[in-house]
Amino acid sequence: MAYLRSLAGDGPYEYNSRSLAYLLAGLLSFRIIALYFNQTDLFFDEAQYWLWGKEPDFGYFSKPPVLGWTIGAFTGVFGSDSPFIIRLASPIMHTITAMFIYLAANEIYEWDTRIGFWSAVAYATLPAVSLSSTLISTDVPLLMFWSAALYGFTRLFRGIIIPTGWIIGAALGLGLMSKYAMVFFVICASLYFLFENREMGWRLLASKALIIIFGLAFLILLPNIHWNLNNGLATVSHTADNANWGQSMFHPQKLVEFFGAQFGVFGPIMFGSLLVILWRHIRGEKDRPIRMLLWFSVPIILVIMTQAFLSRAHANWAATAYPAATILVTAVFVQKGPWRLFQGSLVLHLIFMVLISLGAVFAPKVNLPIKADPYYRTLGWAAFSDDVREKLKGGGYGAVLAHRRVVAAELIYYLRDLKTPVKMWKPNPNPHNHYEMTRPFNALVKEPVLYVSDKKVSQEVLGKFANVELIGTRDIAASAKRARRFTYYRLSGFKGK
Repeated sequence: MAYLRSLAGDGPYEYNSRSLAYLLAGLLSFRIIALYFNQTDLFFDEAQYWLWGKEPDFGYFSKPPVLGWTIGAFTGVFGSDSPFIIRLASPIMHTITAMFIYLAANEIYEWDTRIGFWSAVAYATLPAVSLSSTLISTDVPLLMFWSAALYGFTRLFRGIIIPTGWIIGAALGLGLMSKYAMVFFVICASLYFLFENREMGWRLLASKALIIIFGLAFLILLPNIHWNLNNGLATVSHTADNANWGQSMFHPQKLVEFFGAQFGVFGPIMFGSLLVILWRHIRGEKDRPIRMLLWFSVPIILVIMTQAFLSRAHANWAATAYPAATILVTAVFVQKGPWRLFQGSLVLHLIFMVLISLGAVFAPKVNLPIKADPYYRTLGWAAFSDDVREKLKGGGYGAVLAHRRVVAAELIYYLRDLKTPVKMWKPNPNPHNHYEMTRPFNALVKEPVLYVSDKKVSQEVLGKFANVELIGTRDIAASAKRARRFTYYRLSGFKGK
């Protein structure tokens, strides 16, 4: 009842780390149970991350290695490659992130423990966190290390000392080894020192702590730099390609879509409140903690908005803005209100958390009265792989051939118990994905091969073989109201490229 009274704002409540730990443990337990009963198949990115865990390295084609290492550690410790174990790190890491946000908020607002408590709760219940806790992605470790770096940064206000440098340096390096978006942290900190606190900036520049921060971060990142240099700067090139600046420029509709999506990522009340707070500070409010937190959130959103306008941007690309933004918005609600609006936001987010968790449990039967199908990309892959498994029986196939990364990723995971390799068609000399780099089809592959397509059949692939036999097509349910069509060919007599 104490938790209910605190949510209602009635009666005394002790806002300490033990109380928060109990509450976060309850949320984590719910998410783990829901994850255990999750009925969605691995999304193709998740399947790719699982493969990274099976092939430990200091880098991979599209991302640095921390997530692959994490999944490899979980599957190794638990002795299972199930989707549940592969995804298990996600809710656990988000819970750790919430604790770092609690610590950072307590450093900023040490006179008001309510802010740290509710900031952690607000983060743990954000819509994006609830969705992210049902799957695994590189944003998960990134946000954990970002929040750890933010905590270290807030400790600088106590004094610029060497131990704080170790905290920030380690978090910065591990964050960069999770996702290169961690570089935004350096940009945000630099902008803060330049425009808000030059005195502290100069003191940091003159301290040994700065050498430790960048020296440790560089040492942690160095193996990945070495890997990139030995692999044609694959990850760096892919990150640049993701910006998609080589295509047509200026897309106002993409900007509107990205901006609108942030109301879903951060929550409609939280994001709307962030905009109001920003407007007030543009007009001259001088609350120094709030201005510091604005520098660690708003520039990221503005940069990604610009990217969206110039080309495209996924809704999660501004994810690193929201640890600081969560503390910021929560602090304003706690100190100035309206408290009921903050309560309403929490309730709304808790409802979404339950719905998204239960939705994943009943995903194959979910039939929403909307045009979009949220589970289409995560259903039907296991059934498809079983169909491929049947096609392989007695066919004497030397390999399965895919010309799309999606198909290759899913088959490598779901056919992991078979000796028949999955190969990726590589149309150009330079690889464009992880499978083209590590599993390209070539003349050394034993024939015949089973060519599988879930989209339009590639005539380029068929044209490179002397013997082409259509085996058939199969429609496999990919949700309660949609199916995915697969086409199968038996190919032999490879002509070379």
